[in-house]
Amino acid sequence: LPLLTAVFMLMHFLMIRKQGISGPL
Repeated sequence: LPLLTAVFMLMHFLMIRKQGISGPL
């Protein structure tokens, strides 16, 4: 489901930021 995909991407983005890795933003 698109909703699950959005949630998964959001969690993944938050985890990457928590590790101190800068994203495309």
